Amino acid sequence: MFRFNNCHKRDHVNLYGNDAFFDLDIFGSQPKDADRLRRELNIGDTCIVATPYVVRDLSCDITFDRYEFSSAKIMRDRDRHVDCHVYFGNRLKPETLSRADARRHRVYKHFFNVNGHFKRRSVQRAN
Repeated sequence: MFRFNNCHKRDHVNLYGNDAFFDLDIFGSQPKDADRLRRELNIGDTCIVATPYVVRDLSCDITFDRYEFSSAKIMRDRDRHVDCHVYFGNRLKPETLSRADARRHRVYKHFFNVNGHFKRRSVQRAN
């Protein structure tokens, strides 16, 4: 299982088409994650994408979308005009929780650091 942090709330379907669920830049620190995914991510693997949404004042709900990975390719991000590694898969099951509940959840708690903030890495492999 792989965990993807969509803290910038990017709309991957709108940017890249149906079944797109995540992207990584081809520059900066993200190519290291893309190289690791190319070696470790297999067709059929489960990917969970966490996307936060502010709902009231500073409180936050987080949607965790599960996907079954099917392919990856390099595509142009139309908004930023840069090439990205784009990941595609079949959406399986969304689940929305409060941040407090997500931090206690046996699967989702690994998205957060000890202070309750999203971990900085874009992609993590579950142990």
